[in-house]
Amino acid sequence: MIVNNINTKKESIMNKIIKVLTLSLVVFYFLTTSLNSFAQTKSGSKKDKLLGNKTYTIEIKEKAGKKSYDPIPDELSFKSDKIKSKFLALEYKFQDAPYTIVDLDTTKAEEKSFTFEAESKNDKEEIIKWEGTVYVTPEENTIEATAVVVDKKGKKKREFSITGNLKEKKKGKK
Repeated sequence: MIVNNINTKKESIMNKIIKVLTLSLVVFYFLTTSLNSFAQTKSGSKKDKLLGNKTYTIEIKEKAGKKSYDPIPDELSFKSDKIKSKFLALEYKFQDAPYTIVDLDTTKAEEKSFTFEAESKNDKEEIIKWEGTVYVTPEENTIEATAVVVDKKGKKKREFSITGNLKEKKKGKK
């Protein structure tokens, strides 16, 4: 009788342990599969809402020691997760560069700023390194950036400063 009682208690404890482990495994399974599908959705289909499909009317000014160059009017576009300067693409043959947003400041409710970086090569194996910040307020949307060109040995060849504003969208005809 005592042995049966002990065996019954052991079975009861074992059944509780099995139920707890089973429940834990079920919860773990659902958490990992739902987090995994969430992560795939976020990274696979997430569009850049900060810079995506935006074009800035800019001025590019080459920095060259004591030499002074006139600013060059240009457009800087962010499309398909890549940055492109019409002038730098035509003049120096730089390809569109994949960009990354590396910092986002939304501490003020009405204002935000974010910093981006990008890097691309041309056929001369020169590298252009972009670094810039976009400032967004209710009144304006501006950009300030630098683009540094280095040769394949890493020696700086050119540096450009860039400033501009979000390009106004054309109003549709009625």
